[in-house]
Amino acid sequence: MRSTTSERQSLLTDAVEVLLKHLGPQKTIQLWRILIAPQGDYLKTRRKLFSGKSVAALYRGAKKFNLQTSRPARTRTVEGWS
Repeated sequence: MRSTTSERQSLLTDAVEVLLKHLGPQKTIQLWRILIAPQGDYLKTRRKLFSGKSVAALYRGAKKFNLQTSRPARTRTVEGWS
């Protein structure tokens, strides 16, 4: 089976979104380093992953992710922490 560049890009985008959702940013980056390190230059890979996306679009995506995955702040009450 042969895949096109856009299919690969789409697959990578989907995979990163799943990893971010289930592992969070820190563990996703740790895994990314393990997988990418033996294969090549992150800067080249980064260009492929984020090509065509503006800084504003990346920011909006990160902000949306953080809003979806953030936990409510803990507050202290008379009875203790909630």
